[in-house]
Amino acid sequence: MNTELTYTEELNRKLCIEKDLLELSGWMEMLNQINDEIVYFRIFESKLIKDMQLANRLLQVRRKNTLLMGNYCTYEKELKLELEYGKNAYDMARATLHERKRNEYATMLQAFSVLKKSIFQQIAKYQRS
Repeated sequence: MNTELTYTEELNRKLCIEKDLLELSGWMEMLNQINDEIVYFRIFESKLIKDMQLANRLLQVRRKNTLLMGNYCTYEKELKLELEYGKNAYDMARATLHERKRNEYATMLQAFSVLKKSIFQQIAKYQRS
């Protein structure tokens, strides 16, 4: 069984992995921004809103965000190793794995969006006295 990749297959493999790394980099940047926003939302919650349920939801989303970021750091390392030293073709299994990572990211964005909307609704109730 010949496992050597042709020149074109190797270029395609590297291009696809580089595309995945670029997309992953954007996801990780956004997750960092979400983490920064959560820090400020926790301040709003503790000083203004004072709702224990909201505080717990903030912690829950922060934990999920941190866990996802850790998973993405591991995935980034795997992709970089595969790009540098790997000889496996970029096949459906790898594409499916990346698609699953994309879905995890979209789910996190959705959860954060719902949380943010909830916070803004609670802040909107307050009036200046």
